[in-house]
Parts: sequence; C-alpha cells; structure tokens
Amino acid sequence: MTRLAIYTFGILRSDWEAAETASFQSATLEVFGEARASDGYIDHAGTARPDLKGKPALGHDFGAWGTYVLPRLYEGSLEPDKLTAIATLSLWRDIDSVRNFVYQGVHHRDALKRRYDWFVKGRWPGLVLWWIDDAETPTWAQGTAKLELLHDTGASPAAFSFNERFGPHERR
Repeated sequence: MTRLAIYTFGILRSDWEAAETASFQSATLEVFGEARASDGYIDHAGTARPDLKGKPALGHDFGAWGTYVLPRLYEGSLEPDKLTAIATLSLWRDIDSVRNFVYQGVHHRDALKRRYDWFVKGRWPGLVLWWIDDAETPTWAQGTAKLELLHDTGASPAAFSFNERFGPHERR
C-alpha cells in the first residue's frame, strides 16, 4: 500500500510575532482541526511537536518527520524571531481526500481566499505531492527536495501537484 505525502510552503508578509499574522495564527488552529477530522487524513508533522503551536521551527527535531528545514527558495531571515517561512507536512490516504480538504473544507477554503493577505505571492509551487510506502514517514528534507524538484523540472511521478497528478503505480 501507499500513502500520499503533501508538503506546503509559503512566506508570510510579516514574521510570526507580528500583529499582522494574528488572524493567520487563529485560522491555522481551525484548519488543522478541520484536517484532522477529514476523511483520508492520516497524520501531520505538527503532532510530533504540539509545543510549537504551528510556529515556524527551523532546526527543531520532529522525530520520524526529521528536522525542520526550508527549501532553497526561501530568501528571508533565518533568525528565529524574524522567520517568515511557513511549511506543513502531512500524510493522506489519497489525492481526492487531500484535495477535498484543501478546496472543500470550510476553514481551509476561507483561508485560501485570504492567503494573499498573509503570504507573498511566490514564484515557486505552494505545495508538492508524492507517494510513499505505508511504513514510511515523510521528512521535512524530503518535502523541501520534492518542492525544489517540482519547481526546477515540473511535475513527474516523483513530485507533482493537483493540476498534474500521478497515481501510486507511477511513482519512482
């Protein structure tokens, strides 16, 4: 059996501690709750570090999910109190499950509508999908590498998006 890993990446307009991100932080709690209740949801890297409450965590250990790292596409400050990169890493049963959550989930859909209030418009993909074995846990390093691969070479069975999907039998 296989599962679907999804890594998302964005850069906030302000750092995590700024007043401008307060509404994003509130929305994040609702979105994560909605994800956990969604059909097809398996797990999220954040469950390994609930103490961080969604806050950017460069260099923090997430157990089986690995150390939180950022893609080379991030050009902002690496100082903990000035970090503007936000990434998520989660596991899903299949593409339709995660796609339904992303585009049909009430809280996530509302957050998508407001994304440019909080995030800069990137010249990189905002997410990447890839298939993994049941016994495997995706890592932050894999997520960044997959996002960079999608950015650099386009969709393939190794790294793809909702627009260009590949099935688990096509993976490499």
